[in-house]
Amino acid sequence: MLWPLPGRPVLEPPARWAAYGDVVSAAKTAGGLVVILALLGGGALYGDRYAEGQAEAYARQVVSENIAVTQTPTVDITGFPFLTQALRGTLDHVTGSVPGAKLGGLPVTDVGLDASDVLIRPPAGQPPRAGHVSVVATIPTASIAAIVQDRTGLSTQLAVTGDALTATAKILNLPLEIALTPRVDAGKLLVDIQSVKLNGATVTATQLPSAFRSRLQGIEVPVDGLPKGLALSSAAVVAQGVRVTATGTNVEVPQTTGGSGSGTTTGAAGRVGDSPAG
Repeated sequence: MLWPLPGRPVLEPPARWAAYGDVVSAAKTAGGLVVILALLGGGALYGDRYAEGQAEAYARQVVSENIAVTQTPTVDITGFPFLTQALRGTLDHVTGSVPGAKLGGLPVTDVGLDASDVLIRPPAGQPPRAGHVSVVATIPTASIAAIVQDRTGLSTQLAVTGDALTATAKILNLPLEIALTPRVDAGKLLVDIQSVKLNGATVTATQLPSAFRSRLQGIEVPVDGLPKGLALSSAAVVAQGVRVTATGTNVEVPQTTGGSGSGTTTGAAGRVGDSPAG
């Protein structure tokens, strides 16, 4: 309340001055790719943009805390206005990306995350959840080549040829080419032999001796460190290696180590919960 002047009525401060206060922290994953969202109540256009910026900064902080990122992650909360989603308690759509990271020690590039129906106000005692989450990442050919070499005992180099991977090596000083294809089975990334070309002669996988075929069939490429509730669902050969997709529904989103779900959180972008001036 403002102090009244003599003969003047008592004036109340503008409502927008009191519009900032409560902070609701919520989380979105993208493996262990993990994205955490903090929502700040507010009003008007500036308050909406301020709150969204704070939430995205908080998300970037948590991604960096939970994933071995090699570059700065980005997060985008889509939809406008942001605060109507916050008041409703559910974010419609959240996306994120990380140029480089590691999953269980496996280097990956071009990591992308897409989450929808992100529940930021769960019932008491329950964690935030996302209705559907999809994470994509590219495993470079060099990472897969090292695993194939370890499994086969051959000194191989790996390259992309069309929709297959081609491993090249030498046996008895003769050129050897092995065509490999990736697949996902029961949540695991496997690489299978498709054909072998030795000194110009092509042999299909079924024509190979069983002992040799077994060494090149079902080679597992470990993709560990995915957030709980996500599992590999598909794999495809791309120019840089193998592009994998992990999906999940009703995925639990962990909280940042920097603060609780209902308190303030500090980070590079400042304290989530600080009110804008004016």
